[in-house]
Amino acid sequence: MKYRLCAHKGGIDPEDKGKGADLSRLIKWWGRPNPWNPVGMAKYSHVEIQRGRGDCFSADGYYNVVRHKEIRFSHPDRWDFYDLGAYSTYEDDQIQWRCDQIEGHEYDYWGAFTCPWRGPGNHEKWYCSEAGLYVMGVGPTNQSPDMCVDTLIHYARNRGVR
Repeated sequence: MKYRLCAHKGGIDPEDKGKGADLSRLIKWWGRPNPWNPVGMAKYSHVEIQRGRGDCFSADGYYNVVRHKEIRFSHPDRWDFYDLGAYSTYEDDQIQWRCDQIEGHEYDYWGAFTCPWRGPGNHEKWYCSEAGLYVMGVGPTNQSPDMCVDTLIHYARNRGVR
C-alpha cells in the first residue's frame, strides 16, 4: 500500500478570514524555525497521512479528535504532497494497528503549542504531527508540522523513495 504525507500551508492568503485561517497563522508563527526570532513563519500548520488515494489520518484540532477522514483537497494550492512510498502488507497492518490504537482520542492542544520544548506527549491526547509520526512508526514524535515533514521525507528517502 502506498502512503503520502499531505502538509497544509494554511493561512497563506491574507484574505483568508475566520477561525481556521487565524489558527493556522498562529501555529505557523509558533512553529517557526527559530523560536527566539519573532519574525518569520513555519511553512506548514497541519499534516495528514493518506493511505493510497483514500482516507487521511490525523489529529484534528477543529473537531478535537484523532480520526480517519476523506479529504477532497478542493484547494490543492494550500497543500504540499509528499510520497512516502509503498509499504508491505505487514507494514501496512502495523500502520493501521497504530491508527486503531489512537483513533478517537482527544486533540492535544497543550502538546501542539509546547512540542518544540517537551518530551513525548501524554498519549491520551495527540496533535497532528505527533499522530502522523507515531502511526508511521517514526520518532521522536514531539515535532512541529515542519519538523514532521522533514523527518518523514528523510525517512522515505532512506527507504528508497525519491
